[in-house]
Amino acid sequence: QWPAIGSPLTCRTALSLTPSTRYPAMGYRSRGDVVRRLQGLLRGQGMRVPVDGLLGRSTLNAMAAYRAARALPASFTTDDALWADLLQRSGAVLTSRLR
Repeated sequence: QWPAIGSPLTCRTALSLTPSTRYPAMGYRSRGDVVRRLQGLLRGQGMRVPVDGLLGRSTLNAMAAYRAARALPASFTTDDALWADLLQRSGAVLTSRLR
């Protein structure tokens, strides 16, 4: 009557996730603490961006300028390349609580 009870348990661990899901993917009008973290990291690398928790035009412009300065692939969203470069240069770590 409950087939799920008899089926094997599966769990997606950090090791089983694809590389594209390693860091948060955010785009225009994303909000929250992860956006603040992104903005703080960009500001720490000399980008002029408000730390307001809203991924708006100024944050997109800062991301584009940072990507161009570091020869990262152009994108209107955050991706692993952007996060990894920002975190590596800042010496910071993105914890799972920010996801």
